[in-house]
Amino acid sequence: MTTQSTPQTLYKFRDWKDDNHQRTLTGGEFYFAAANTLNDPFDTIVPIRFDHGSHDVYLERCIKHLRRLGCRHNDEFIRKTAEDQLRIRNPKSEETLKEQQEFTLRYVNNNFGICSFSTRNDSILMWSHYADNHRGFCVGLDTDPLESVFQKVTISGPVLELHPVNYEIKFPFLDGLLDENGEAFRKKLITKSKEWEYENEWRGLLVSYPSKEQLSAGELERVVSVPLEVITEVILGAEMPDEQKDDIVNLARATLPQTHLYEARKREDAFKIEFRRI
Repeated sequence: MTTQSTPQTLYKFRDWKDDNHQRTLTGGEFYFAAANTLNDPFDTIVPIRFDHGSHDVYLERCIKHLRRLGCRHNDEFIRKTAEDQLRIRNPKSEETLKEQQEFTLRYVNNNFGICSFSTRNDSILMWSHYADNHRGFCVGLDTDPLESVFQKVTISGPVLELHPVNYEIKFPFLDGLLDENGEAFRKKLITKSKEWEYENEWRGLLVSYPSKEQLSAGELERVVSVPLEVITEVILGAEMPDEQKDDIVNLARATLPQTHLYEARKREDAFKIEFRRI
């Protein structure tokens, strides 16, 4: 989906007081959140457009949909059925467009999960926002083994993908009519306002195909475990209490022998963070 090369290391900011975040170090666990739970209210709301096509475009799309549903009648019957559906349900009506957008939001929230990473480990704002005001920690992940985990696709399990976020000044045009392989849905999930560009975000996408029982119960498995060998760096926040630092250092040395440990420090002569190897 992107020509941008994957960076060697991606970072994830964590809060040691959160048991779920602790499990990143103890079990390699990462949570893939539903789109409507993200902290940016504009996140993932870029609409997928279906209201710009001609009658012939809508007709061909409707015919393709009927064939995908397994309709085995002759071409004339399928075409007439498609024409009848378009007369009954105007694809450009306000009601239809509203239904399409509501369906899109439900589909995204039920079938996709998002886990945010960054190429940066030195952002003062990100340490403040995502790592308990510099009292948390940050893990660095080797993307070579991480991508091998993400590329594992099974018939019954979720699909995992890794994409850089696109930062835009204006809402992009996402063409739902020409979207044959879900690209519009993916672009919807990785497009953010230009104001967030300082985060240099990459997103892990979990594409899930839940059973009817899971959907009715509202249960989707959003926790993904990666091998602990993926974690190659652990950075302790500049304001982390010494007791918590000791806990993480002892844990890392016992279970993460491949991991380099660092301590973040505030520069005294600049608005910057520097790191000291432990």
